[in-house]
Amino acid sequence: MSEQGSRADVDSHRAERVVVSLSRGLKVCLTLAALLFAAAAFSLFVGLQKPGQEGFPFLCGSALHPPTDDFPKSVCGYLNRNQQLKVGWLASSGLIVAVGGFASFGVSRRTEVERAH
Repeated sequence: MSEQGSRADVDSHRAERVVVSLSRGLKVCLTLAALLFAAAAFSLFVGLQKPGQEGFPFLCGSALHPPTDDFPKSVCGYLNRNQQLKVGWLASSGLIVAVGGFASFGVSRRTEVERAH
């Protein structure tokens, strides 16, 4: 009976915990998604230029701050709108890669048993 009592004492001092970690495939997908989000943020803030007829660039603002006056709007045309579409595609691609990686690879769970001191 003392042997069973000592096992019960050992079992009562053990603590179980569930460890959740990202799978390797999900880590790769999240890294790619972060790169796509970084590219989207860069494309949102980068200044846009259109070469003029005399070779000097005409500043067209950015995707976040397009020109508001009529003359810059007519010179820049669809440059700002195209950049905004590019930002949208990059950001949505990053979201799709992240969600798709989570759906495909998920997380791994394992139970660890610790012995209390």
